[in-house]
Amino acid sequence: MDAVELDVENFNKKIKELGALCQGLVSRGHFDSANIRDKQTDVETKYRELVELAAARRRKLVETKKLFEFHREVEDVEVWIMEKNVIAGSEDYGTDIEHVQVC
Repeated sequence: MDAVELDVENFNKKIKELGALCQGLVSRGHFDSANIRDKQTDVETKYRELVELAAARRRKLVETKKLFEFHREVEDVEVWIMEKNVIAGSEDYGTDIEHVQVC
């Protein structure tokens, strides 16, 4: 879990505390209860959107990491193939059985 995901998780705790505070105000008959409920609903909606964005970001990062690992592996295989190609293309067969190299 990275710093962004930790921050989002910490927001969850704050939003729950805010929700409890809002619920308390509304249950005591605060004069602006309708506005309080609307704002709390808006905050919760925005938080859910933030969680979804953070999850999408995580998925993209994982996919990108896999892609870069794949490209690195491809580069390693290309180098290995070039090395083997040089050996296979060599016409140096050695002078006796001790000098022959098997690839």
